Amino acid sequence: MSGKNILLGLILLVVVCSCKKEQVPIQDDYYFSFDVKISNKITEPTIINGYYGHVLEYNGNFMPSTDGETKKPDTVRNELYLYESSYLEQIQEAKVQKDGTDFYDLKKLEKNDIKPKFIVRPNKSGFYQIDTNQNEYLLLIEARKNLGYYNGGPLKVGGNSNQLRLMNMKIDYNATF
Repeated sequence: MSGKNILLGLILLVVVCSCKKEQVPIQDDYYFSFDVKISNKITEPTIINGYYGHVLEYNGNFMPSTDGETKKPDTVRNELYLYESSYLEQIQEAKVQKDGTDFYDLKKLEKNDIKPKFIVRPNKSGFYQIDTNQNEYLLLIEARKNLGYYNGGPLKVGGNSNQLRLMNMKIDYNATF
């Protein structure tokens, strides 16, 4: 062996040994929010378990009329926010009242580092679908800018269910039934 090869081998050995770390730092606080956009081509569910339907907005009087004509709600594209069920207490703390209706301050939740696991954006006909993968979530509809809503509080969805369920999401705080 020549002196150059020995020197090159020693340099390589020093470089390899100096890269060894006794303890590798572990970071286990990764958290991702998934932004799910429903294609405009989808009109029926393409999932085998979970929830699907339309986001409907009820404004005005929906009382039965004497002429037999039924008023229909508008389909809208309001986003659906799904939070992990362990955030129930923090979501309840973000409750605000506007005109006698309970809303949830989405900006306050974000400031407190409470992020949705999924944000589902319905397509132009208001259609959505959610596969919860047998996990439990709390659902809110973004009814106004930075205000979440669901009649009766955050809706608990998911869990140990292998069923596909039709469930229209209703924004109904401005309606009379």
